[in-house]
Amino acid sequence: MLSSVDDSSVLTEFAGFDSTGFVILAGGTGSRMKANMPKQFMILNSRPVLHYSLHLFLEKLPTCCINNNLSPPRHVVLVIDPKYQSEYQSIVTAYQGKLSFANPGIERQGSVQNGLNELVNSTNGECTYVAIHDSARPLVTIQEVCNVVHDAHITGAAVLGVPCKATIKESIDGGILVSRTLDRSKLWEVHTPQVVRVEALLRGFDKVEKERLEVTDDVSIIEALNEPVKLTRGEYTNLKITTPEDMDVASAILLDRGEEDINLAGAAGGVDGNGGISPSSSSSSPAIGGRRTQLARPFEDQSWSSRVDRSDDNDVYLGERGKDGGSDRTSSMMKATSATIRKNPFSDIPRAGHLREREYNTLREVQLTDMDYVTGRSYPQRPTPSRWHE
Repeated sequence: MLSSVDDSSVLTEFAGFDSTGFVILAGGTGSRMKANMPKQFMILNSRPVLHYSLHLFLEKLPTCCINNNLSPPRHVVLVIDPKYQSEYQSIVTAYQGKLSFANPGIERQGSVQNGLNELVNSTNGECTYVAIHDSARPLVTIQEVCNVVHDAHITGAAVLGVPCKATIKESIDGGILVSRTLDRSKLWEVHTPQVVRVEALLRGFDKVEKERLEVTDDVSIIEALNEPVKLTRGEYTNLKITTPEDMDVASAILLDRGEEDINLAGAAGGVDGNGGISPSSSSSSPAIGGRRTQLARPFEDQSWSSRVDRSDDNDVYLGERGKDGGSDRTSSMMKATSATIRKNPFSDIPRAGHLREREYNTLREVQLTDMDYVTGRSYPQRPTPSRWHE
């Protein structure tokens, strides 16, 4: 319910999202996650990270708008690699013109441009504002979205952010010596969505390209035009999934919130909200979206016991298998005592399921092999230089 928004004046003045479209960026490689898949497809509390953003903009936000007599979002564009688009086509079809695809660019700026062009074409230019959201931020709230869109409608551009809590040192020699300490009271950590007028963003793209400017995010383009950008106070929980540790923090936040189930129309197979694994299949192969994949286990034919998750310092007993590789001792599977497992400090919920997610996400003893599609895009082992310093 949108009644969770505390500022009643925002609800009184805010007309809704009829003039605003959303672009979800999900074309990144997530190389800093040290995983064998892009981070937007990794499993967070039994759901792919990307699905939290889809569910928010396609289900939760429209429902809240209807319940509060506000106009819902006009259109959502999902910027995603073409090789994954077929897996989400059933969802696009189910939302009947409310969701469409755009291909990612080489850099973030190209992805935003492609998403914006698709939004303009899909809505016949009827969207005055575009809200650009990073799918690696699955924890943004309805209140934050309403506030930043409302501020953009007033100012022309707005960005979610929070006052910087850490002390920031500047170094001009590559991080060897400190050159100065920045005034923390003037620093903000910016998040997404970032909302701007479509017309201004198009002008900004032209300026950046012609003058070869270096910009760091979407509203930086508006800054380059010397136009105002409103800082909208957000929440510190709107973190970006960048490193493996971020997954644990995000999981704890979701458990503390007690989030409802994620249900997307048209979802099938691995897109059904069951962590990318079809519950009806007896195969142990996970799927990203609706596509089955094959897990090649190098140790499958070897006897093994006391298999542990070594992605951190927790020793967790996951079960045993006999030398014949036949019968799993399912009665002892996933057992853990207080002496051998360290629980989430924010919740009393057993962590067995989370450990399976972690194994799937890190794929430390498996290799993910695409069975159906030829990889159309290479994912580098280390981050590539970019003018958009993500």
